[in-house]
Amino acid sequence: MKKVQWLEMFPDELLAAIREEGICYLPFGLAEPHGAYNALGLDFIKANGLMEMAAHEHGGVVAPPFAWHIQERPDFHDDGNGNGWLCDVGVSQNLCSSIPSKLFYNIVMHQVRAFDARG
Repeated sequence: MKKVQWLEMFPDELLAAIREEGICYLPFGLAEPHGAYNALGLDFIKANGLMEMAAHEHGGVVAPPFAWHIQERPDFHDDGNGNGWLCDVGVSQNLCSSIPSKLFYNIVMHQVRAFDARG
């Protein structure tokens, strides 16, 4: 089966795939709690799988997943006794709000032909 994951390609393979199709899929999403039954990366794990299926069916390359974390709930980061994890890795809401506009700007500037941000 043809490689579509950017992370699995050598430089010459990536350049050939870009020349051939000119399509790059960018899976992105939040790394946030989804209850005790799902991983924190559920959003971008699903997005990555869907993008890989699309690339196999329609051509193109799947960029490395772009995930960020904005969950600022103390009960997620702290056990209530001051013992926390991931306490300082959250991305501020202002920064998260600016990510899509910058992303869309770069997509237009690099003449990407199609973009779908439905999750």
